[in-house]
Amino acid sequence: MHVAHGEYQRGPSPYSITLPDNPTKYSAGCKVKLCIHQTTTWRGTLVQARKRDNSDIVPVGTWSDALPDNTRLMTCTEEGDSVTHANNRAKNYDACFLWNPPAKSVGDVFFM
Repeated sequence: MHVAHGEYQRGPSPYSITLPDNPTKYSAGCKVKLCIHQTTTWRGTLVQARKRDNSDIVPVGTWSDALPDNTRLMTCTEEGDSVTHANNRAKNYDACFLWNPPAKSVGDVFFM
């Protein structure tokens, strides 16, 4: 895949990631809400869930296709396992996504 992003980010992240419902566990069939809160204008992102123990760099779970404007699903290893920007236009708003945990627990996860 050819990616033409132009200039890359050199400073701190223009957003923070939160889980507004503050879940302590996940289970199959129970979606987890994740939100990006802008601290300044942002142009792009790539969001994935991964195993906390870093035993595997493959994303886990998938994302709901009910997405905010200017974002889209992406496939790294499984269809819909990542969320990314749909264009490089400046975005100055918060965005929330719904993560679908895997059918079988993989232990603790983190979002990046």
